[in-house]
Amino acid sequence: VAVAQSVTDEQGKASITAPTHLRKSYNLRVYYNGFVVFEDVVRLPYRRSIIPLRKTVDMQRYSFFLSVHDTWGFIPEIKLTPIFTSSEMDEPTTLSSEQQSGGSYLFSNLPLALYQLTLQYKSFIVEEDIQIPSDDVDIAFPAEFSIKINILDSRGSVVNDAKVIVSRGGKQVEKQSNESGVIFSLPPGMYTVRIYCQDDLIGARKINVFSQRSFDVITTQEPVFSLIVTVSAIVFALIGLIFTYIKKDVMYFLKILAASLVIIAVVSPWWMLQGSTNSVETSTTMYLIPLELITKTTTADVISGELAYLPDLFIDVVSL
Repeated sequence: VAVAQSVTDEQGKASITAPTHLRKSYNLRVYYNGFVVFEDVVRLPYRRSIIPLRKTVDMQRYSFFLSVHDTWGFIPEIKLTPIFTSSEMDEPTTLSSEQQSGGSYLFSNLPLALYQLTLQYKSFIVEEDIQIPSDDVDIAFPAEFSIKINILDSRGSVVNDAKVIVSRGGKQVEKQSNESGVIFSLPPGMYTVRIYCQDDLIGARKINVFSQRSFDVITTQEPVFSLIVTVSAIVFALIGLIFTYIKKDVMYFLKILAASLVIIAVVSPWWMLQGSTNSVETSTTMYLIPLELITKTTTADVISGELAYLPDLFIDVVSL
């Protein structure tokens, strides 16, 4: 049972008052950061009520520097809080660190002991035993998230064989897309995605990676089918013009022309809204084939768009 206790002041001094007794003794313990750093048996006879008992405790304390980087070798762009615990503590205590510059952390005033270092972010945990005193330690934090990027053309259809480059801090990874998109495993942070088709930049945007996500990237790549349908309609109209000349029947040409225009209209934008400022251009376009509402944004760093939500009732009516 604790008879009396106290806490040291800024000068490292503490005063404890306990009843004097001629025969009984006390166990004096000094705790620091959960460790017993001093222990002694003391007696407090009656004279100690006039002449206080004085004890001096000397202990060694150490500092420990920890450096953390992600799997790309960069300073983590997430909040990490390294902590120390130790099985040698008499009172379980969690010791925290002070964050320094460059992804470094400082643990100060550590008694000599074996510590368990823990770093955690979501489900990712790093645990390592550190014997203090110790040299500085550099740890690669293994957090990575699976990111799926779906490459779509200007009408929302899948683009195959596009070159996708994801970059951050001067480092980049490259993959080829397919019908299922492309998947990257990336440490948390902000990345730039650039998409190329035959060395032509067709899309670019920023993405934040702090969890497993999927991104749809609308590019400037035009689908082939719309060009084929348009050219076919024009050729159909020209053939109709030739037959009209042969048959000497203008109405025949007008019917063929009307049918050709209808075919072109089906693959052309249904309606479009455009707006721009000095540095940003935005457009929203509605297509019937495929039935998609697409918003595109173009800036100095972004060439991308997104698929807008269409109510199910609207889709059912248009599809009739």
